[in-house]
This record gives sequence, structure tokens and C-alpha cells, in this order.
Amino acid sequence: MKICIDATPLGTRTNDKGGVYRYIWKLVESISSIDHDNTYTLFFNFFRKEHYPVFRETVKRLKVGKNFCVKLSRFPVRLQQFINPPAELLAGGFDIFHGCFDYLRPILYGKGIVTIHDIRYLESDEYEEDPAWIDILKRTAPSPELFVTDCLSRKYLFTHLRSNIIKTVQRADAVITVSEFSRARIVEKLGIPADNVKVIYPGIDDKFARPDEKTIQDVRIKFGIRKRYILYVGKFEPQKNIMRLLEAFKKVLSNEEVCLVMAGPVNWYYFVVLEKAKQLGISDDVVFTDFIEDEDMAALYSGASAFVFPSLYEGFGLPLLEAMACGVPIVTSHVCSIPEVVGDSACFADPFSADDIADKIVHCLQDAAEGSSLINAARDRSRLFTWKNTALKTINAYTSL
Repeated sequence: MKICIDATPLGTRTNDKGGVYRYIWKLVESISSIDHDNTYTLFFNFFRKEHYPVFRETVKRLKVGKNFCVKLSRFPVRLQQFINPPAELLAGGFDIFHGCFDYLRPILYGKGIVTIHDIRYLESDEYEEDPAWIDILKRTAPSPELFVTDCLSRKYLFTHLRSNIIKTVQRADAVITVSEFSRARIVEKLGIPADNVKVIYPGIDDKFARPDEKTIQDVRIKFGIRKRYILYVGKFEPQKNIMRLLEAFKKVLSNEEVCLVMAGPVNWYYFVVLEKAKQLGISDDVVFTDFIEDEDMAALYSGASAFVFPSLYEGFGLPLLEAMACGVPIVTSHVCSIPEVVGDSACFADPFSADDIADKIVHCLQDAAEGSSLINAARDRSRLFTWKNTALKTINAYTSL
């Protein structure tokens, strides 16, 4: 079979390397390590020339076999709302086309499969621009016009996904999603038969394991972390519930001498978060690291006294899995996909209560015995999620079409 995988996000994102980026990258490399019989095309589509350096670096770094080739198309994304050429015209011939990020192009002759990570763009208007956010960006961002555009681009992405998701599922011969939670929401919201939606969990990279103490200390020094710390890892987005995390952290400071380390790329919402920290008077106790490469992440997780992830909406939640593998006590929400990921290996807090989040953080910091028990349970559970299994099940989804 000839299989075409839409890898466009790998060729257009710089420091915005969240869960979707990691999913596509690890899926491609894991399939390549297993499947030497089928032939694969990695399809990229972008028009803007500034994406070329990222695209070239991606193609250079991806570890794929000789049965993989690359196809680049330069059809303007904004034109797709008026003219949406079939995948064969842009990518060439194939038996199966896999859209990896909630979108499937029109297909003339082959089969189509799409991964829908979550459908929060159908359930929330959080990306409607808030005048208060825009005002903060204009007052505080070093390049206001750039970050205002970033904010509005997110709104455009959600509008694009919202307007195309029905057509996408109608085109698809099969749908993959990353959790039972997302499967249930997709079935309910989009009216797809449950049997047509297959859950295939993401995995955890082997590099996420506790390193030696010197490596942990070196990373602390590198990012200016001078005392015991609580860690948040993820993008700065409204549904991540960061405002309540900051409110909870202020309450924690009255009981514990700690700092909050926030590891995520600087984007438009970062400046809204920064303003909130200033309003609460906790700026000196919050360390913003910006985007962190993988080689430092395991040490950053492992050095934390607690990992806090009070998100309101996740399709899966890869940072949870990474923290579990690195052996750090976790405080998180008991909503959406999160209980599926962590099982009984985390301390659950009410994500709508800053007081409860704070209480659970303090409990996690003070109860060493329970923390140790959670760490052991989390490490064991993390071993259930492997990229090899993700790749095998995805290949099986291809061959079953």
C-alpha cells in the first residue's frame, strides 16, 4: 500500500511544539521503525516562505526509512475556504491519506483516515478575542502587533476547524482519536457511529526518565531555579486553567517556601498570564522558562516537588504522561481525559476551585509517604503507553480500510 501522512504541522511550527506536534513526529518515526513493507509519503503544505527553514530542518531530523519520501505543496491555506483541491492534486497518488490534525482534505480515489485529537473548538468560545486580552497585549508585549496577530490567528484556526469538521468526518473512512473521552464527545457532537471511531492512545518517549542528580542540578541552574519548585508544563491557553493555578499558588506561598516554574513557549496568552501574576503580587516567585527542548525536560520534571496540571479540557494530556514517567507527584483535574491517563496515580483537585487546588498542592508537598506511593503507581502506569503500540494500532487501522 501507498500511504500519505499529512505532516504539515512539523514543517510550519517553530516553538509551538505541543501535543499534536509530538504525536505526528513520534507516530511517523515509530511507524518507520516497524513497517518496511508499505510505502509512505510525508506531505507538507504551506505557502509562506518563512516556513522553509523549519521544513528543511524537520526533514533533516526525522528518522525514517527508505520507504518514506517527502512531498511539498505550496497551496495557500487561506484559499482553502474558496478552493479546496483534492489531496491527489497536491500530494500525488496514494491508497490511503491520513490527516493527523482534525482535518482531512477532499479525496478522489483513495481512502481517508483522520485523527481528531479533541473538539473543544465546538464546545467553547474561548478563542473569541477578549478586548481585555488585546488591551494587555498592546500594553505589555514587546511587539504588540505580532502577538495580537498570534491571538487572532488562534481564533482563525478554531474557526477553520469548526467550519470543516463535519466535511472532514464525512470524507473519512475511519476516525482515530486519542482518548475515550474524545471518542464520546466526537460521537455525541458529530453524530458518528461509535464503531467508526477508534481510540489509539499516544505513547511516552524513552527519554522521559529520571536522570542523575547532577543533570537535574545543572538544569535548575540553567533556568535560574534557586529553591524548591512546583512545575507546570504546557502551552499558555485559556483552557489550561492557568489563572486559577496562579491564584492557588498565591495561597500555597502562605504555607510553603516554593516557586512556580512555568515551562511553555511565549505566545499571546503568556502576556495575559504575566499580567495576572503581577496583579497577584507573585511575579518574583514565578519562573517562566519559555520553550524547553526535550534534552532538558526530563531533568526539569524530575527536580520538581510536584507537577500541577489543573486543565479544564484535554484530548489526552501528554505532559501528565511525561511527569508520570519521570517520577514526580501530580496534582491534576478530575475532568475530561485526565483520569484515563493518570488512573489512580495522581492527587485530584477541583479545577474550578483555587482553594482546593492550593490545598491539594500543599498536601502533596507535605505528605512524603503518599507522594512516594503516587510516584510508584505513576511510573508503573506510564509503561502502558508506548509509541510502538500507537504505531502498530495505526498501521492496523490503515490495513483494515
